[in-house]
Amino acid sequence: MSTVRMAETRGADHLRAVGWIHLAQGVIYAGLLAWFLAWLLPDLVTGRSPLLFTVLLIIGFVAAILGFLAGASVWCGLGLLRHDARARVGAIALSLLQLAYVPVGTIAGAYALWVLMSEERTRALRERAG
Repeated sequence: MSTVRMAETRGADHLRAVGWIHLAQGVIYAGLLAWFLAWLLPDLVTGRSPLLFTVLLIIGFVAAILGFLAGASVWCGLGLLRHDARARVGAIALSLLQLAYVPVGTIAGAYALWVLMSEERTRALRERAG
């Protein structure tokens, strides 16, 4: 196997790994959303929460953020697995957010940024998508 072909294969493997990272991140966000709602909604429905309106606003805000992050992560993960060049920009933005999740998110975010910002892998992604 030629050196160029081996480098392309490694680049595709890295892109696939980042796609799986974002897909797993989306599943985690969806799980957090389900847990968050399952934990708080029973108290709100029964009226045991003294600050019902404020709590509902906070729950709605957190649920909207988790839902958006879950959807965006799944979309970017699937897009990278399908070699869709449009998913790269969203994956970069999500990877930047991931850097704040010390220590595992920082490692995963840094790795994803290294893969997604590489000129060689970006070129390979565009060629495979086209």
